[in-house]
Amino acid sequence: MMNNDISAVLAQDDMILFCSLSGRVLEVSQALSARLKVDLVGVNLNDFIEDRIVSQIIINSTKDSVYEFSCTIRGNLYRCGARISGSDRLIVVLVPIIAEGPEIPPSQRIAILCTQINEVTQNILIAYSMLKNEYEGKNSRAVSLINHSIANLARMSKIMASQSEYEAGSLYMNMKAGDLRKEIKEVVLRAAQVSQGSAKIEFHGDGEKIITLFDRDKIKTVILNLIADGIRRGGEVSPFIKVSIDKTDDSATITVNTHSPGGSGDLPASVEVDVAAAYIRKHKGSLIMSTRPGGDSVYKVTV
Repeated sequence: MMNNDISAVLAQDDMILFCSLSGRVLEVSQALSARLKVDLVGVNLNDFIEDRIVSQIIINSTKDSVYEFSCTIRGNLYRCGARISGSDRLIVVLVPIIAEGPEIPPSQRIAILCTQINEVTQNILIAYSMLKNEYEGKNSRAVSLINHSIANLARMSKIMASQSEYEAGSLYMNMKAGDLRKEIKEVVLRAAQVSQGSAKIEFHGDGEKIITLFDRDKIKTVILNLIADGIRRGGEVSPFIKVSIDKTDDSATITVNTHSPGGSGDLPASVEVDVAAAYIRKHKGSLIMSTRPGGDSVYKVTV
């Protein structure tokens, strides 16, 4: 394709990218520039299209056939085709699957991103489980670090999704009657099992059932977030974390007490605590946090 032919194509209504064979954008049609409202010239394809898709584009595009694929660019979904032109340029044609419509709000983009992060995390977890038995005895510290990192990645992804829902005003509360004491105990005992030595976690507060309305997943997140913040304040020292629950006439008080010798009580509140407070407000309750020198902290939740 000659340069004057390319210029004619760029002036048409089609949404087209001309790229080098390595995936660097050389020219963009006027229609695509107007839609994306961003200058892509000089940018690599994998800066705005997933790496795995770009790899497939470069591998499968030929002069004799078109490689078809779909991708999302700036929140919009496109059906695409790519082939190599006579001038050894990669031509990518994009067709919007939804030609018109509002752009995806930032909060929804974060939620979509979190879903994708969760999928990646699950794949990493599966691979880790397959390799764990083979390598655990050879380098147990590395295996423990990988396991801890996977858990943190999954937890942070969930926090991001929760925060985006709350900020968008679309946080759904699945309120059902249940035994709050039993739920808190199960969460704490599970956290103690998977803490991997990063903290000593205990539950105190066995007693009669506390039957009330609450969102099981949200309450679980509240407890785990407060435990995580306590561990964060412990610094290099593994803290001792005690979780208890007490019943009053018309409410219940959950206390997360963290003792961290050598930690820091001066750290600002984390995103985990902000999300926990938001969830408790949705339960018509309150969260009060206090810290003491040395990294000790107390979180009191009333619901």
